Amino acid sequence: MNKFPALLFLVIIFTFQNSLKAQSELLPGFIITKENDTIYGYLLNEVDSKLNNHIEFYSNASDTIPETYTASEINSFFYDNGRTFKSLQRKKDSIPEFAKRVTTGKINMYVGHEKVFGKLNVYLNRSDTNLSVKLLPPQKKTFSEGGKTYNRKDKNYIGLLSYITGNTQVNRELNSTGYTEKEIKKYISSYNSEFEESFPSSVYVNNKKTTYMLTAGLPFNIKSEITHFRISAYRDVTYIEKSSNISFRMGMSYRYWKSNEEVNTNYQNAATTYRQQFLSIIPIGVNFHGNPKKIIPYGYIGLGLGILFNSNYEIRQYEITGKENEVFYFAAFNIGSGIKIAVNSGYLIVEITPSYSGIFFNFGYAF
Repeated sequence: MNKFPALLFLVIIFTFQNSLKAQSELLPGFIITKENDTIYGYLLNEVDSKLNNHIEFYSNASDTIPETYTASEINSFFYDNGRTFKSLQRKKDSIPEFAKRVTTGKINMYVGHEKVFGKLNVYLNRSDTNLSVKLLPPQKKTFSEGGKTYNRKDKNYIGLLSYITGNTQVNRELNSTGYTEKEIKKYISSYNSEFEESFPSSVYVNNKKTTYMLTAGLPFNIKSEITHFRISAYRDVTYIEKSSNISFRMGMSYRYWKSNEEVNTNYQNAATTYRQQFLSIIPIGVNFHGNPKKIIPYGYIGLGLGILFNSNYEIRQYEITGKENEVFYFAAFNIGSGIKIAVNSGYLIVEITPSYSGIFFNFGYAF
């Protein structure tokens, strides 16, 4: 029994490596060529960073070999669900990239993701004048003053935002806008809303997938004189256009532990009962998992609040003669790993979770 966690861990690693190689699904859409011709077919549904330089296009969903187009070869491509990418130049004489459209209106905003957590390129284009700018990420600059050297990041992108919006007076809202997709999109969306009548605006909402997981388990070292079990419920949210292998988790787990120990007294049927109940509330967690497949390995980590209820009872002649209750609060740290096995519209779960009282073997269901 003690070798089982190690064997399960090896299975998880093996399936994780294979799962990452799984092909993503195909979605209907079309491409726009350099000659402005529209060709309908199916596009590989990948995360934004993998679509930065090329797209795989299938004329039919049954095709096995795609046509691969780079950002130098076509103008744009569109998924039928509204996800749109356009070929844009990073800078003069550089190789163009596919940037995703995130707002439309008087100003259209596109973002290019070279890596999941890498450099962000922001492109802005006015619909009325066709004026375009590319926002430059803040650069660290060194300057001297009073015999001392200081480092500071420039905010050249604020000037470009002011230029394309015609905001000659840089107000507090614009000056406090950080160089993130969320903050720039918020500012551009607010600007576009002022011209809604002449330039209907919209904001693209990234697709996400929500999964619910329920598990129940027992410790590996089960003892007859101890009652010990664990149950949990979690919700995972995956922003599938950002990363297919990372989801954000929240939920809770509950552990119950009870031991009956006989005591030496002059009374018959005397015993002392020790009971612990542990509730772990996890508002912040991250789940790492493989790509959708028949078998999906995963591992997670979460932080939150732990509540421990201690209850000790002394029982003599079937009556409680002594009672002691205690409650403790502390930081909770949850980790675990397992595999999800596809069945019908959900997944069976096989999972191991360590705790201060031992390692639990859990079964469950995800939907």
